[in-house]
Amino acid sequence: MTYDFCDQHNVPYRKIGKLIVALDGTEMAGLRQLHERGQRNGVPGLELLDANGLRHIAPHCTGVAALWSPQTGIVDWSAVTREYGRQFERLGGRLRLGTEVTGFEQLTEPSRPLLLRCGTQVIETGTSARPGGEFPKCGTVHT
Repeated sequence: MTYDFCDQHNVPYRKIGKLIVALDGTEMAGLRQLHERGQRNGVPGLELLDANGLRHIAPHCTGVAALWSPQTGIVDWSAVTREYGRQFERLGGRLRLGTEVTGFEQLTEPSRPLLLRCGTQVIETGTSARPGGEFPKCGTVHT
């Protein structure tokens, strides 16, 4: 999903993969749980490696096993955030950078799910169902 967004909006990234290493047998249960959770969540290419498989990918790494996620990458999240902001504004939202949120209240009405308190202002947020899962649409500001 993030890679698709980055491709569509020319945000650079690199898929470099990630290893999560079990140093000894006491860490195997946690590694297996991560593997199972990743599979349930549809993480592509996720692989549980033994010590030999780990050494094949990372010869200088020591451990009894590892979880290999070849699709994991790095991205400039500040660039992603700036692009999210541009898209939000394009859809009619208004960014309030540097505004401290001092509280919020969850509402029961689905079209107005949240009130944000920002000093003396209260911002009513709203959502807008759009094809492709586009961004929330800003609501009314009360002072």
